[in-house]
Amino acid sequence: IELYDPLEHQSLRYRYGNLDLRLVGLASGCATKSFAGYFDQARRDGEEMLAIARDSGNPYLLAQALLQNAWTHLVRRQYVESTRYRLGVMHLAKEHHFHLLLSQASMGDGNELIAEGQAEAGMALLLQALAEVRSYGHTLGKSHYSTYLVDGYMALGQFQKGIEVIDEALAVVHQSGEHWFD
Repeated sequence: IELYDPLEHQSLRYRYGNLDLRLVGLASGCATKSFAGYFDQARRDGEEMLAIARDSGNPYLLAQALLQNAWTHLVRRQYVESTRYRLGVMHLAKEHHFHLLLSQASMGDGNELIAEGQAEAGMALLLQALAEVRSYGHTLGKSHYSTYLVDGYMALGQFQKGIEVIDEALAVVHQSGEHWFD
């Protein structure tokens, strides 16, 4: 991460989804540290991501950094903080027409509603957001999104549907080789 120079390596940004590779590295570290239980380190990485994104002046990079921070707090069940970041994503996404990011933030809203005991409302929002994500042709993160669905079906007592989602996600992982959330 230290060797990456955003000015020198700017052409790489467009090759890899309009992302600053330093932010991608921090986001990966943030997720890994969250899963490993190093939440303070993940939070520091998230704050560094936000500072870099704000300094860049690029609203897409800022929305990505906000979304990563929202997700990190959602994993910790820190809903107030997660919502604050998701609202920032939604504001930027609506203003700049970042439809995928808006849908991804909405999935977080649905997941949060499910976790707070509002499973029906959360599932409705989640299913709508997932349909939007799929309509954009977005194929990455299916196993991640499946965890939200499983949580929702379990909360609704629809255990068989939850098992079917797990089976489908495992089939996708086997076919695609994506192992982000399995």
